[in-house]
Amino acid sequence: MGWWSADVLGGDTPLDILGAIEDKLGLREVLGDDGGLYPLDQLTQEAREHIALRLNTLTSSFAFNVVLSRIWDAPEGGDDWNIAGQVLAVVIMAVGADMPDSYRETFRQCVLRDEWADEDAERKSEMNKLYALLVDYQPGQRVVMDHTGLFQRINEAGVVRGATELLGGDPGSSMVNMHMNDELMVPDAEGIYHMLRAQVDSWGLTITDEADEKLGDAASAIAEGQDT
Repeated sequence: MGWWSADVLGGDTPLDILGAIEDKLGLREVLGDDGGLYPLDQLTQEAREHIALRLNTLTSSFAFNVVLSRIWDAPEGGDDWNIAGQVLAVVIMAVGADMPDSYRETFRQCVLRDEWADEDAERKSEMNKLYALLVDYQPGQRVVMDHTGLFQRINEAGVVRGATELLGGDPGSSMVNMHMNDELMVPDAEGIYHMLRAQVDSWGLTITDEADEKLGDAASAIAEGQDT
């Protein structure tokens, strides 16, 4: 789907990485069936404490590249690898977990190597914020970075302008590339599906293939209603 905001969690990739952190690091049993890491600022104190303990065990026992390789299958040092490192750093700070010096330095490198920040001022600003937090962070100190959800971003831009500017960006742009109904200037069935799916993902929910198919059917029904 793409990115709707320049912040660390402002796109499909970082949210997918959050889900991978839950699955691959064994956090599902801590969060329970009804919860997820996203949004990080709504984690209960009990969940934060359990997650911090799990992360502390991993970071004290395994090197950074071992832990990150378990989370996300990406070429080491590449852009997706750097994004995964950024997301892990944000999770560690959000729950107040330990951050060994070797991890802290690697997290900084993941920020400095961010390719998007080299060409986008807003992304650069977000990376600067994250870097500063990594410099000052102390274990046990809970720090949650601000993030902008997809629907919040659309509302900020306004319904019409949000649909055309945020959902109709070029494939390589920093905004979300969505399918549009050219006549009505609103998302078509596939675009609506991606919006609905992004909202479901933002709640930290995992849905079955059958439920996902029904989501697609609902998007098609909404799109057909627009055309009548």
